[in-house]
Amino acid sequence: MHKIGFIGLGLMGSAIVSRLLDLGYPVTVMGRRNRTPIELAVKRGASEATSGEELRGRARSFFYVLIIQHQLSQLCSEATA
Repeated sequence: MHKIGFIGLGLMGSAIVSRLLDLGYPVTVMGRRNRTPIELAVKRGASEATSGEELRGRARSFFYVLIIQHQLSQLCSEATA
C-alpha cells in the first residue's frame, strides 16, 4: 500500500491522519511542538519520523498541513539537505 508522510497534526491534520489510518494506509508523522497528537497517532498505528530526511525515506507521498509558509520552507530545506 502507498506509504504516506504527514506533517502538521493540528485539528485538521489529526483528523486526516486518523482517517488514513482507518483506511489502512501506512502513515509516518512528524511534529515539532505539540507532542499529544503525534503520540495519539503513533498509538493508533502511525510511525514517527524525527527529521525531514527520515520522513522522506519512509514515505512516497506527503501531506503538509501548516499555518505558516516559513514552516514548510524550513522542513523542505531540511529534507533536501
